[in-house]
Amino acid sequence: MEADQLRVCAVPVDRLAEVWPAVAPWFAQAFARNPEGTQSLRATRQRVARGRYLLLMAGDAAAVRCAALLESGAPRGVRTVAVVAAGGERQATFAGPGQALWRAIVGVAREQGAARVRVVGRPGWVKWCAKQEGRRPAIKQVILDIGV
Repeated sequence: MEADQLRVCAVPVDRLAEVWPAVAPWFAQAFARNPEGTQSLRATRQRVARGRYLLLMAGDAAAVRCAALLESGAPRGVRTVAVVAAGGERQATFAGPGQALWRAIVGVAREQGAARVRVVGRPGWVKWCAKQEGRRPAIKQVILDIGV
């Protein structure tokens, strides 16, 4: 897949009903794997519909391949764009469409004057994000699950 065939778009709220069935299963899977717990897809969809979350999608002419939900805020006074959830076709998430989606996420953060993009996820994301940025991201928190 060539880069010029890839498209990334922010989904307008009035088009949410058209795309939600395609991306909701990816977000459900991301929430199920999140060590911090889950939120319902219904609440997530409402947050997108109200403009609290921004839905970005990436794909090619054939289909949407991956998507991300973003939330802007200023925890501790530092403007931040947080990746609430991301997912997609496994091979697409880590290949061309995922890379294009990451560049768009960073672009949104810059446009909003954010100082950082925050990702909470499994350990593999550290390696993947480092590859995209050419440097290791700062690890601010570690969650340990210790069986007893």
